[in-house]
Order: sequence, then structure tokens, then C-alpha cells
Amino acid sequence: MYYDYEEILSAMGEAGIIIFFAACNDGYDLDKRTAYPVCSFSDCVVRVGSVREDGNIASYSNYGNHSVDLFAQSKIGRAVQQECRDR
Repeated sequence: MYYDYEEILSAMGEAGIIIFFAACNDGYDLDKRTAYPVCSFSDCVVRVGSVREDGNIASYSNYGNHSVDLFAQSKIGRAVQQECRDR
């Protein structure tokens, strides 16, 4: 089955629903390399990246001046970093 995610997100926005998407953990600049659904241009989508305890963007977090709306600290991020070091 095919879904038109932009159409679905648009309908959700019209209904007043706000959707928060994680920016994902690839370390990419999403202004240059898109990923869906986080790179949707729907007005109802808020894209959230991850910051370290010192407030700097986490090395694993995707980012982008136009593609990520806000950043939040994640305790899960520490577990992800440790898992990457253990590999």
C-alpha cells in the first residue's frame, strides 16, 4: 500500500495536530542530505536534534539550519555513544 506522507501530514496539520520527529542519529546535515519523514516541509512538523550535556550538538545527531527546529538533551544519547565505542 502506498501512502503520501506529505498529504497525511498536511491533513494532520489542518486538524491542529503537531508532530515531533527525531532528526535521527546519522551525523548528517539535513539541509544537504534529506531523510524522511523528518525532512517533511509540513508546518505541523517539529524536527528535534540531540545535544550533549554541555549544550553542543551531539556528534551523532543530524542537524541543519533549515531542517532541524530545536535540540534537546537526551540521556539515551549517552547509551548510543557507549554502544558505538564498544563496537
